[in-house]
Amino acid sequence: MNTTLPPLLEAKLADFRRRVWIVKLAEGLLAALFGLALSYLLVFALDRFCETPAWLRLGLLLAGAATLGLGLPLKWHRWVWRQRRLEDAARLLRRTLPRLGDQLLGIVELARMDHVAEGRSERLVQAAMAQAADAVKDQDFTHAVPAARHHQWGWAAAGSLALAVLAFVMVNGAARNAAARWLMPWRGIERYTFTRVEPLPTHLVVPFAEPFTLPLRLTADSRRSPDEGSGRINRQPAVQAKLDAGAYTFAFPPQKKDAPLALSLGDFRQEILVQPRPRPELAELAVRLWLPAYLQYKSEQRIELHGGSVSVLKGAVAAFEARASRPLATVEMDGNAQWVSGDKIATGFVPVTEDTERKLVWKDVDGLSPRDVLVLKVRAVDDEAPQILARRETQEQVVLDSEV
Repeated sequence: MNTTLPPLLEAKLADFRRRVWIVKLAEGLLAALFGLALSYLLVFALDRFCETPAWLRLGLLLAGAATLGLGLPLKWHRWVWRQRRLEDAARLLRRTLPRLGDQLLGIVELARMDHVAEGRSERLVQAAMAQAADAVKDQDFTHAVPAARHHQWGWAAAGSLALAVLAFVMVNGAARNAAARWLMPWRGIERYTFTRVEPLPTHLVVPFAEPFTLPLRLTADSRRSPDEGSGRINRQPAVQAKLDAGAYTFAFPPQKKDAPLALSLGDFRQEILVQPRPRPELAELAVRLWLPAYLQYKSEQRIELHGGSVSVLKGAVAAFEARASRPLATVEMDGNAQWVSGDKIATGFVPVTEDTERKLVWKDVDGLSPRDVLVLKVRAVDDEAPQILARRETQEQVVLDSEV
């Protein structure tokens, strides 16, 4: 049979074992809180300077969650499940108090042995246990937990949580936005910036080899209005723009190749792909006519135009049709929208009663328009009597017999 340990000795070891459990589990929990708070603070800090990629936010979230999902269970397995016996507690005590720990471990192992099988003296065992109990009665094992770092982890967790709380108090909008981007990195949540501008496109089509401007306008809820902004195309010199009436107008030099444009305005950052393209031009232009009824024409007349003017009989109705060099988005004549399908243009029929000018302007699907408005001069001419026109069909030379 096993010998019962003295109550004092058993209580001391049980209290020490419980202390180890509490300290190590507290370390794991505090480390997990610190890891989660730190991963959030890193996302919050990085978002203040640039657009934190989704993969990096996901990595920080997983790293912070691992301290709770993996670190705490490992702590429990190592310091609770594997240290649940009194002899395990004695072995741990031996790390900080070698002599006393060896003595207690020997007493516990001695108590677990069968004295009949070992041929030992029960009286001697009891005396050894009494001596060990007397040695530990005044001992305090509170600080004997090996490698106890719960205080350090406590300060670290408190400091990181305090910074997170301070962020929510001082800049609540930015803190909530960072929290959403941190917790859901797979969603395309827009980064919060103190400098806010109206939405910009992801790519910008500009006229080929021509200077162009890009306006940036602050929104009404922008908390900051920097005096100056900066834009740089690829490795070209940076272009500066001053604040003027709530907007920044960047003037860039001509471009011939696709290149990224990096914009910087306060804590606002965005990259746009600049795509130089030729302006859309008209490849064909014609006027369609319905002549006055008294001429008894049964079909529509079509005249190709190779210039900016055309003569039309008074009383006729005329419309223009054209084909552009690329698909168009909108077409206007004299400020009125016209029919467009792909690269084809057709205007409505209008009676011709006097000389007039028709202004045609178009815009392609990329937002480019011609450099100048096309002005078509329509001259209204009066009807005249028919004239005889003779035309030689062949080049044959004829000489009369009376001529030399």
